[in-house]
Amino acid sequence: MMMGEARKDRWLVFGDIVYTNLSSERTKVRRVTGPLGNLSAQITGTASTDLSSTILTFGGGYALVRIDRWNMDLLAGARYMGLATNLTLTLQEARGRYLSRKASIDKGIWDGIVGVKGEVRLGDSRWFVPYYADIGAGTSNWTWQGILGLGYRYDWGAVTLAWRALGYQFSQNNANLTQSGPALGVSFRW
Repeated sequence: MMMGEARKDRWLVFGDIVYTNLSSERTKVRRVTGPLGNLSAQITGTASTDLSSTILTFGGGYALVRIDRWNMDLLAGARYMGLATNLTLTLQEARGRYLSRKASIDKGIWDGIVGVKGEVRLGDSRWFVPYYADIGAGTSNWTWQGILGLGYRYDWGAVTLAWRALGYQFSQNNANLTQSGPALGVSFRW
């Protein structure tokens, strides 16, 4: 996962990429017995799945609030998700005969988004609370993202520990996709 941002006065452009690749494989051996126990065979079944996604978020924004203790930017942009998933099922019996089936789905999903981002300074210290929230729709029913964390500012930039969650809801088969977890970030200013 990587984020970037460039600012000029109150205007900004931003970009974000999240890549995920998950896979699983399971194998089981079963003894199958036919009617009246006359036929017996050993069958090995293997199922493997994988899911990969690349999510790009990009756009522009305007600084609505810029005061000492906190700031807030209004954002607008787009989110693209490339999603690929595969399921492979293989059945093989002891004499070597086998059956293999594969199903795959590749999708490209575009959504427009609007949101806010900023930070709240904690007193006169270098500590701050960064936040980000967006919501959108388009090819998906809707998409959303939220980030909340704690950061410490240095002369060269900042270090942030945050919780990030990104989700999609699709109207087809009531499918949902949510990715969430901790994020450690380092930002540089020049």
